[in-house]
This record gives sequence, C-alpha cells and structure tokens, in this order.
Amino acid sequence: MVVKYPAPEMDDVSIVREYQRGDRNKAATALYGKYYGRLFLHSFYIVHSREEAQDLVQDVLGVKFGHNIGTLAESADHGELKLQAWLYRVTKNLSLNTLRDRRRREYLLEAEGASEHHAENYLGRILQGQKRTTVADVMEDLTPDHREILDLRYYHDLSYLELAERLDIKLGTVMSRLSRARDALVERCTERGINLEELLAA
Repeated sequence: MVVKYPAPEMDDVSIVREYQRGDRNKAATALYGKYYGRLFLHSFYIVHSREEAQDLVQDVLGVKFGHNIGTLAESADHGELKLQAWLYRVTKNLSLNTLRDRRRREYLLEAEGASEHHAENYLGRILQGQKRTTVADVMEDLTPDHREILDLRYYHDLSYLELAERLDIKLGTVMSRLSRARDALVERCTERGINLEELLAA
C-alpha cells in the first residue's frame, strides 16, 4: 500500500517559500501530502519495485527538492514555478536510471557467472593456481589500483559485487578496471619473456 501523508494545506508557491524561509517541517508535510502518492505510482510503473519507488520519491521530495530550492524559489518569484512538472521529471529520470542500473547489475552478474563457469580465462587460472609465484613479482610493476584489484579478485577470491563494495566503485568500473589490469599484467609478462599460455600448459 502507498504511504499516506496529511492533506496539503499550501499551494506550490507557498510550499517553496515556506521551505526557503526555514519552516521546513511545515513545507515538507504539505509537499509530501500533495505529491507523494502520485510520484510513488509514477515511479512504481517504471521500476516495478515498491521499495525502490518509495526510496526514489523520498529522495526527490527530500534531497532533490532541498538542493534545488534556490532555483525553485527564483522561478516562484518570477511567476514561472512549475513544481509538479519538475517533480515528475526528476522522479522519471531517477526511476529510469535505477532501472538501467538494475539491468546492468543483472547483466554483469550473469556475465560473472558465465566467466566463473569457464574459470574466466587462462590468466585467471594461473593466478588462482600454484604457478602464480612465477608472475607475482611482475605485479609489482603495475599501478596500485591494478595490483589491488588483481590481488582481491584472484588471491582473495572476491566476487564482482564484493569488489565493488570493497573498493567503493560501481560494478561497471570493476569490470573495466579488472580487464585493464589483466591486460597490463599480460603485457608486462610478455616484456619479461614469460609466456602465460605455455606456463598454464606446463
């Protein structure tokens, strides 16, 4: 069920001006009472998740509204305030971003599962196995970021989600950084005359 808030007692211009003057509780009560239900449904139709829609609308009516109060107040002063249209636009954009991020996470997790099934690649199998000491010193030539992500991924067996949380980066960044780190390690091994394919077959 949609959370219900007290019925609004102010029009849009009054809400903005009350908030700007510092009476934020009164303004927020009116804002939520007037728009929460409609924005929740607007978001829910996009993300199809009650929890995500609730979080998104609270973000719009709280953080986004507060951060943009100066611009909204200026529009009100010039008689150009279109608060409802602005709220719907921000809610739609955040909802679409959330949906895209969720689909991307699902895709990356599927890709991770497939990669894990095939042991990722020959470099992964080397670094996970006993032969890793052969290339361990080569890793010292890598950048700290590349060295860290290879260490966490192959030596400590962290998943992509765990890497994202541990390094405080997005899943997409995990994928690209890990790929660049592997490429860099292969390049450094080649420069030293280490043939990783032969090493794996040995």
